[in-house]
Amino acid sequence: MSSQSEPPPDQMVTSRRWKICTIVGHMARKETIVREQKAGTGTLIAENTAVQGNIRFAGELVVDGRVEGDVYGEGDQATLTISESGTVVGQIEASTVVVNGRVEGDVRCLGKLELAERAHLTGNVTYRVIEMRLGAVLEGQLVRGDTGGRSQAEPPASAPEADDAGEDGRKGGRSVRLRRVP
Repeated sequence: MSSQSEPPPDQMVTSRRWKICTIVGHMARKETIVREQKAGTGTLIAENTAVQGNIRFAGELVVDGRVEGDVYGEGDQATLTISESGTVVGQIEASTVVVNGRVEGDVRCLGKLELAERAHLTGNVTYRVIEMRLGAVLEGQLVRGDTGGRSQAEPPASAPEADDAGEDGRKGGRSVRLRRVP
């Protein structure tokens, strides 16, 4: 028999050193604030779990379930991963964002944005570095942000002025619609 006791059934722990998260039923209805103390730890919103409200986190947040609200990563190491079974309906801002599930809302990525094979993103995206794999679907406007990622970069002086504005009239925006071809 081990010296560690099993966590209560309303808590979950994984082998990747995730922070213990208490689950309140299947729907949490208030703003959730998650602050990480140690590098290498993260928070998991499990599949079949729904969170309604805004989330602020530091470190790593993995969404396997559903989040209805804005998600904000604090700090340069904030990494948001939305798995194939995950969905976020709301605004996202984080240093690193990896999407392999669904996002309905604008994304502001201050570092690297990765859209995996099963990503489906509906909304405008501001990014610094982007990686998009075959099969990813993006319905919205892509805008490359400045080095800090907090404001929109102006197009180069040689860029054409006409037809370069997005639907909202901002320069440098391009509508991109990518779909898998049968």
